[in-house]
Amino acid sequence: MMERHHAKMITKTLFYQSLTILFTSVMKHSLLIMFVMLSLATANVYGQVYPINFDVHATNPKNIFRYLHTVSMGRNTLEVQTPPAEGDKWPVYYDKTSTVLTAQAGKRYTIKYDYPGGWMHGYAYIDYNKDGEFSYDVNDDGTPATGSEVVSFSYLWRGGDKPSCNSAGEVVTTNNTLDMPSFKIPSNVPGGDYHIRFKIDWSDLNPGGGTEIVKNGGAVVDAILRITNTTGIADVVSDVKATNAPVYNLQGQRVTPNRPGIYIRNGKKFVVK
Repeated sequence: MMERHHAKMITKTLFYQSLTILFTSVMKHSLLIMFVMLSLATANVYGQVYPINFDVHATNPKNIFRYLHTVSMGRNTLEVQTPPAEGDKWPVYYDKTSTVLTAQAGKRYTIKYDYPGGWMHGYAYIDYNKDGEFSYDVNDDGTPATGSEVVSFSYLWRGGDKPSCNSAGEVVTTNNTLDMPSFKIPSNVPGGDYHIRFKIDWSDLNPGGGTEIVKNGGAVVDAILRITNTTGIADVVSDVKATNAPVYNLQGQRVTPNRPGIYIRNGKKFVVK
């Protein structure tokens, strides 16, 4: 009886030891799998939003002529990289989100890149829906699709029988161009701050950068675009001019709106330009 009891104890001990070893092994593998998945999920991401497809610390391996000096858009000029000297290393990714550019809803803008190196293309994106990434769908003619957040690009090779084009849907016969078509900020975009991305790359719409953007000496620049929207006031102008209600200035004095300014009629502001 003692021997049988002893045998049972040994069997039970071995069983629990096996369970412990199995549980430890499963936990280790689970943690390893979770770590790998997390690493893969964040490998291309700068911060936690707006992915890029290369090492954020990558430096430009090309000669001193392949760097993005400035980006201009309307009255905005964004300084990106000072002219480097021989032997310098400069980034491919630039976080310029401390810089605020300004624009107005309903107006057209043209982006210009000062990039001394040739044989590259320009792209720009605005995160209108503020979801932390840029959609970049295009129509069959190459123009940005409805809801797409790629707002302008100078060149896209589409393959097959489709000719290369830019974001205006125009056929582009040279693949050495940074000429960005103008684009219009939709009139219904609410006023506020939006993430804007500028990119120098080779024929690749992906906002995170093409597979050879580092090798080719490209650049990705993130900044903030502050959009103002005055369509609400503009809409009132057409409504109030059709009435004979009295007009007041901002001091409450009744006036005749015969000079530029902001006036009040029927309790609503309107603008005379």
